[in-house]
This record gives sequence, structure tokens and C-alpha cells, in this order.
Amino acid sequence: MRWLCLLTLLLLVPGAGGCAAYHGGFRYKPHPVEIIESTDAHRLARVLISVTGLRYEDEDANRPAGMELAVRVENLAADTAAFDPANLALLSADLKPFPRPIVDPSDPVSLARGQSANFTALFPLTAEVNARTADLTGLNVRLNYRVNDRDIERSATFQRLADDYGYHDQYHPHWRGHILFGYCD
Repeated sequence: MRWLCLLTLLLLVPGAGGCAAYHGGFRYKPHPVEIIESTDAHRLARVLISVTGLRYEDEDANRPAGMELAVRVENLAADTAAFDPANLALLSADLKPFPRPIVDPSDPVSLARGQSANFTALFPLTAEVNARTADLTGLNVRLNYRVNDRDIERSATFQRLADDYGYHDQYHPHWRGHILFGYCD
């Protein structure tokens, strides 16, 4: 009996590490989307955006649940390029707007030729926009930036990928947990 208790304890201890940071089944393509600003002769600036996933709430970090995006802005050959991450906007597939994002780092940047900057944008979930009330099968992100004293507005659309079972249910996301080994999503 003692060996059975020891074996059970050894199987449960690796699972004590906690849960994943992201909900399963919320993967999007393209991954990343690429937006290029160019003239006839030169590529001036590039923006890369990826949907990282639908993040769980993290009370320890004081971070709400939300849709997380990774953004990279690159000044390839422009004299100046500027980006204010607070101007990012996100819509669900049924055109419901997410609240303004929590961005890290939050300060606007001005990039000299050859420089780049990375941002993480978390669009919080609300009672109006969440996995049960909004169609998250598609997302559209809008961004504004400035290249050579010219204001530019662009958008990019993402499509949700089917999960490991080959389907997704926008209104009733399913839970695939393996409690014995400490995996949950």
C-alpha cells in the first residue's frame, strides 16, 4: 500500500505546476501578417502582426483575460518612422470592437533608419466581447503609423484555425484537460 501512495504522489507532483497562459483552440492565420510600405524603388517600412492567442486572466500580474497580439515595427529605409501602439484597434468577425489595448511597452516610438520595436497588445475581454458573445472566428486589427511625415492607416484580417479535433465552436469553447499531468486549457 505504501508503494501505491508513493507512486500516486510521484504522478501528481509534476502536475502541480499550474495551467497554460492561453486558451486552447484560439490559433489564427496568417502567422504573422506582413504589411509593407514602399515606393516604386524602395521598401520603406514593415509591420508584422501575430495573434498570440486568447490569454487567461492573470491575477498575480494584474492582467485581465483578453486577445493578445504581438506587433513588430521596422524602419527599413525611411528617413523617419513613428508608431503609437495606443492607436491599435481590434474587431471580432461580427464587427464588435474590443476595448483599447493594454500595450507593453506603452510609449510611442520614433524609429531611425534600420531600427525596429516590438510590442505586446492585450485587448481585454468584456461582457460584450468575449468567447460567448462575439464571433472570434475572425479578427481584424487596424493600426496607424507615420512614414516620412505621411500618416498611414492599414488593417489586417486573421482567420481562426480549427483546433486539434478539426472544428471550433465559437459559443461553447470546450475544455481539454489532463488533470493527472497538470495540463489544462
